[in-house]
Amino acid sequence: MKQSLEQILFIKVKTITQASSFNALDPMFKKHWKQKMTSSSLDGNCEKLEELYTQKGALYAEFGKIVCISYAYYTLDESDLMVSSFYHSDESKLLKAFFGLLQQFKAKKFTALSGHNIKGFDIPFVCKRARILRLDIPEVLNTQKAKPWELKHLLDTMELWNSGKRYASASLALLESCLLGTHKIVSSSDLDFHHLYHGKRDLKTIVKLSEDFVLGAAKIYPIIVGHKTKDRSKQVLFNSSF
Repeated sequence: MKQSLEQILFIKVKTITQASSFNALDPMFKKHWKQKMTSSSLDGNCEKLEELYTQKGALYAEFGKIVCISYAYYTLDESDLMVSSFYHSDESKLLKAFFGLLQQFKAKKFTALSGHNIKGFDIPFVCKRARILRLDIPEVLNTQKAKPWELKHLLDTMELWNSGKRYASASLALLESCLLGTHKIVSSSDLDFHHLYHGKRDLKTIVKLSEDFVLGAAKIYPIIVGHKTKDRSKQVLFNSSF
């Protein structure tokens, strides 16, 4: 049975390194980063460690933090997409606001979560950061002891696109080009998000790019699952902040 579009909440989590540079890390975390990179068969010299931290630190919940969570959903008639974001320098406040949104799963407004690679990155990252910050994890996200058949509410567009093929990946930017013929999504590899946040302190640009990402995921989902939708030329945009 196909999932109703208006009951799917599409999400995108945007992360950044906790410290502005490797040298700004606590000495113990410098040691942990060096060990992690060495165990990954990467060069352990200081210059390389600094470069790797700015490039990859945001990918690890132990070294990164969440600065923005964007979400989108279809209106009841599927004619429009609504998009918004929670963003804040205080990660705990941001997560509490996002978890408040997820309470709507109990009210059955939303029955499924979707996004690109949410099973491989977004959801695990949120859960780990919540544990570190001593926050309770909403049931809809808590997959720690879940059986595979208990995860049907998680609709990962990367997994759906793979059509059963394991360990394959395709970026959302690539799928946007293939399925929509547009090129709005900017991937982390194409833009220095580290400098954008720690250098320019430009969180609003990060929010805009995050919203472009989640809108892309919401638009390709019905194509991937073969769901016929109405014309979605109009988008309703609104923003949430603290």
